[in-house]
Amino acid sequence: MNGAQNSGSAAFATPVTVALGTVIDEFDGKVTINKCDFETLNKVIADFPQFPFAYYIKAACLRRDGKETWKESAHQALDILKITTHIDGHAADHDSALSRLNNTFARGDSLLFGFEAPLLTH
Repeated sequence: MNGAQNSGSAAFATPVTVALGTVIDEFDGKVTINKCDFETLNKVIADFPQFPFAYYIKAACLRRDGKETWKESAHQALDILKITTHIDGHAADHDSALSRLNNTFARGDSLLFGFEAPLLTH
């Protein structure tokens, strides 16, 4: 998600990170979920359907709220990440997210990302 500009980040903003607005926070290269705003997440998904991290964040939010539909969003993120991680020069956060999602489904436990720890680092 390189490109978010929140809370002191020196990175430049992109249309998708601007669209995520207050949903994410980036500081010192670490992106965390700031708040679960499903209206914003659904709009980002509609506007940027191939951006895996909107699905990823939505899955984390749904899981936190105890909604079984988190798995659908997580699988959508996983499907996209399986493609993006094979693109030469892709951002390392795609590999990290893919690994976390694969581990989540392999172990059958709750999502391995959350609100108390960085969502991604880069």
